[in-house]
Amino acid sequence: MSCRPSRSRLALALSALLALVVARPSSARAYEDQATLGFDVGWLGAPAAAAGVPRNGVSLGVSGTLGLSDSWSVGARVGYALHPADPILHSVLGGVELVYLVDVLQLVPSLGLGVDAFLSVRDGRVGADLGLHALLRLDYLASRTLMIGADVRAYALPFAFDEGGLSPFAIQVGLRLSLAFDRY
Repeated sequence: MSCRPSRSRLALALSALLALVVARPSSARAYEDQATLGFDVGWLGAPAAAAGVPRNGVSLGVSGTLGLSDSWSVGARVGYALHPADPILHSVLGGVELVYLVDVLQLVPSLGLGVDAFLSVRDGRVGADLGLHALLRLDYLASRTLMIGADVRAYALPFAFDEGGLSPFAIQVGLRLSLAFDRY
């Protein structure tokens, strides 16, 4: 009688061990452990612009978020928009926002509110506006580190310090590509 395990028992034990390793659930990671960096391109429009002020522009932006919890993030965005007209209007904006994420597997809708500063240059005149915005976002998680998304921001510019800049209401619609990084 031999105390040596047979090859079939050894193969069975190794198969069971491999199945346990593969079937073991992965550790849960939530948004509080992530930071993102995004690049967007889109449209910035001012539907209620005064006569002679450009209504449509092409926008580019860079954004980042930092997860606060599994549902909340804080973000920042810096953008530029070119409004072709005669004369051309250049808009630069920067803002911060608080974002609520509704994680639904690969699609992640988000809502947010933010505060912004607008700088506009037109015909050699510089103007500044303070604004508030509401954010509606939808992200598709292509992988753990790559997100493809669409953003809609509705801006209210209640103070309108300058003349010839954007109207008191503006909309920015953009497509975004974001990279996610683990913070720890």
